[in-house]
Amino acid sequence: MELKHFSHEHPLMFIQKQIHAPTADSSSGEEEEEAAYCCLCEDRVEGPSYCCTDCRFYLHKTCAEFELALEINHPFHPKHPFILLPKPPHRVGIFLCWFCHMGRRGFGYHCALCNFNLDVNCALFQLSMVGNFPTLVNVLSTSIH
Repeated sequence: MELKHFSHEHPLMFIQKQIHAPTADSSSGEEEEEAAYCCLCEDRVEGPSYCCTDCRFYLHKTCAEFELALEINHPFHPKHPFILLPKPPHRVGIFLCWFCHMGRRGFGYHCALCNFNLDVNCALFQLSMVGNFPTLVNVLSTSIH
C-alpha cells in the first residue's frame, strides 16, 4: 500500500514492522542497527509506518494519517498565520520552538515574516488550551508505535 503525503515528493510505502538497517560501527568495525525516526514526531519508528527508503523519510502510521492544518492562527502570534513546514526553512536544519525552546528537525509551524517557530506538539497543545482542537500529543499517546 502506498501513501502520497503532502510533506514528501515520493510515494511512501507502508511497512507493518520497521526493520532497521545495519551500519558499520566506526569505532569497533562491527555492524550496528541504525534506527529510523519519524520525521513528524521524531520518535523511533518500531511499528507500522510509511517510508521512502531512498530518502530515509519515515512517518509512523498514526503520524502519517493525522490531518495537520497547513495553516493556523495562534494566540501566541496573532499578527500572522503560521504555515506548516515538513522541515526547517533554515540552513541550520533545526526549528527552535519559541515555546518549549527545543530544537526539532521535523515538522513545525513557521511565520516567515517574523521568523517565529512552534513545533507541532506545542502549537497544537496550546491551541487545545484555547479551544477544542485535537492535539498530536493526545493522538500519539493513544497509539502504539
